[in-house]
Amino acid sequence: MARNLGPEFKVEGLRDLRRDLRDGAGEVLEDLKKENRGLAEDVAERARQRVYPAVKGRSSRGTVIRGRRSSKGTGLSATKGSIRASSSATESRVSLGGPSAPAALGHEFGGGARPQTRQFPPHRGRDGYFFYPSIREATEGLEERYGAILERVLSRRAFPN
Repeated sequence: MARNLGPEFKVEGLRDLRRDLRDGAGEVLEDLKKENRGLAEDVAERARQRVYPAVKGRSSRGTVIRGRRSSKGTGLSATKGSIRASSSATESRVSLGGPSAPAALGHEFGGGARPQTRQFPPHRGRDGYFFYPSIREATEGLEERYGAILERVLSRRAFPN
């Protein structure tokens, strides 16, 4: 299974810049890590806000079926809590799911062939419901945003003139 299914951006010269700064400006790398964490947290928070509310079902007689609490991590709250941000000086990462929320990808992409057995919304293919749309929104204008971050960090630490 592929490790990274999301969009990738290559910043040319970043590796050389990091090598040059490693010798005398370790604080710059820490600042980059903080800024990358901020980018990842923004995307994660956007995705958490977009998680759809639970929907009550209806039986064939028209009565409302109330959802039961699940201790297996299959609910929306477990999915919402599984959206995590992480970062380093070279990358920002937002992840979804895991052992505590095994149904997270079902909530994101949908599923269920028959309406009476569907526990997830209708399947949307690769579009997703909350996680991947948030990532797609965040990638718009990312180059300009990251350029501003690099300018701010470098002007603060490496080139304070």
